[in-house]
Amino acid sequence: MFPRPLAMTAALGAGSSPMSASRASLSDKTVRLGLASLTLLSILCFFVSNHLARTAGLEPIRLGVILGIPGLILIFAAPVWIFVRLVQMFRRGVEHPARHLVPLVREILPYVAINLYLVFLLTLFFQAVKVLKNAIPLLQPFYFDHVLLRLERGIFGADAYVFTHRLFGTNATYLLESAYTAWHVVQLAVFVWLLLTRDYETKFRALLTIALCWFLFGSLLAIGTASVGPIFYDHFYGGDQFGPLLADLAATGNGSTDAARSYLLDNYGTLKIGTGISAMPSMHVSMAVVWCFIAARKPKWLRNCALIFAATILVGSVHLGWHWLSDGVVSIMLTVMTWRAVGWLFDRFGSDRRTAPKAWGRSTAIDDLPQHPGAETRP
Repeated sequence: MFPRPLAMTAALGAGSSPMSASRASLSDKTVRLGLASLTLLSILCFFVSNHLARTAGLEPIRLGVILGIPGLILIFAAPVWIFVRLVQMFRRGVEHPARHLVPLVREILPYVAINLYLVFLLTLFFQAVKVLKNAIPLLQPFYFDHVLLRLERGIFGADAYVFTHRLFGTNATYLLESAYTAWHVVQLAVFVWLLLTRDYETKFRALLTIALCWFLFGSLLAIGTASVGPIFYDHFYGGDQFGPLLADLAATGNGSTDAARSYLLDNYGTLKIGTGISAMPSMHVSMAVVWCFIAARKPKWLRNCALIFAATILVGSVHLGWHWLSDGVVSIMLTVMTWRAVGWLFDRFGSDRRTAPKAWGRSTAIDDLPQHPGAETRP
């Protein structure tokens, strides 16, 4: 018999068991609603993308590869976690450390299972989004840039990037390119945090908002408003209207914009990572807005950083020529509406518990485990 972890006993109360705690947590309405919504949306996106991929002559998604990703994570992460826990117990003088691994695994099993399932769903979903994005010109030839160009010049009398270059100067190009490149790092960090956090209301509200924005706006709306943005305008429509923009970026930037532009053009029509050209709406701006909402409940410095970063991405999207100004404005409006709609969904049908019980997904306090008589914590 393995000794029952004392911290778990205290958290669950007398007569409870680790398994009953897991079942209670898994019955949480927020978790069920979040998992069900993301599952349905991922399945819908999968079938839509495969149907449109066949229509456009692209290779459909292979589920076998996607199913293997959570397994690989588990294979590599499990030994590391076991080693770390054993070292922690040994350093604290816990008696027979290996005997306590099974109760510890039982404690975090629901938390691990949900996160691995989310990894599978997100991998499936974003693979489908990549297919949809690459299918845009095959389903709807690019045309909407003409509308956006006339709108921009009709309102401002010139392209919006001209005003950012005048206001901030071309010296700002280097910093804006760096921020635009950092967007990918921030996105990865946010996803890792969302997977690891036990704030399940924020976790599922953010993930569902992100998924809806990418599917409804970054995919379906992008097909209906097929556009490439100023930086690709001359390549796809001909002429040299944006030659001065490209020259300024090459002369004053750090080269990341030119490298990314070349990569997208060289791999145009393929399904390589990060491929696909689309301007309306701006998903860079959309995701930055979601990060602002996530940071709204965090410390003030983090909220301010999120707002500054979102504003920088909006300015950078225009300054660097990736988007028309209207791409970012539309993205902000649609993202705010989506966040509020998802919030209403969870308020109406979700749980009134913001986080799962502490016993769920939280390892037993090692200090509470039985120790050798007279054992002292090792330095």
